Amino acid sequence: MNPFHGLRQNLSNASLSKKITEVWNLLNETALLINRTAVGGRYQSRLGVLRAQLQKAPANPNVIKEVYAGITGIRQQLRLSGYDLSMGKYTLVFDGFRNDDSLGSGFRRVVIFIGTEHFYFRTGDDNHLTIAAALENTLAKNPRLESILEIHSLWFQRTKTIFTLSGSATETAGDYQKLKERGTADSLLFLSKLKGLY
Repeated sequence: MNPFHGLRQNLSNASLSKKITEVWNLLNETALLINRTAVGGRYQSRLGVLRAQLQKAPANPNVIKEVYAGITGIRQQLRLSGYDLSMGKYTLVFDGFRNDDSLGSGFRRVVIFIGTEHFYFRTGDDNHLTIAAALENTLAKNPRLESILEIHSLWFQRTKTIFTLSGSATETAGDYQKLKERGTADSLLFLSKLKGLY
């Protein structure tokens, strides 16, 4: 009798148990992410099928492998559609309007130009009008610049889990509402386009 057989079996069972937990966690995380997108409906039924497969045969290594491949395929499609899944850890919050006192609360000024495909932004210590002019000058040097649809003058704060945007005195209530609607319609894509904003 091989004295290491029982040890190998225990290690194999532990490894399988760990993989099952990882796949369930990835499945649940992916379900939460797609609920924060405008394209989630495309993937709901596929995730439901993967969840059912895993529930039927949770200890079958082939099923685990197949479900894992299905989940990673969905995540890859989201990435190709412009979603940065690392931004899924943030909750997007629109929190009214703020003034210069916000600097004492850890907020910073930002101006965001929203193009047809990308967001362009600049932060700074100057007032919003000066920051906007500097960003406009920089973008004017780009001969391939896309059309700019909206310009927003905001206050922002980024913590470990929350990304907060507030309007400034330069931002109109109508423009801020439009931004809020854009952000809530597809919060993960919105956050993905602001990834470099700190």
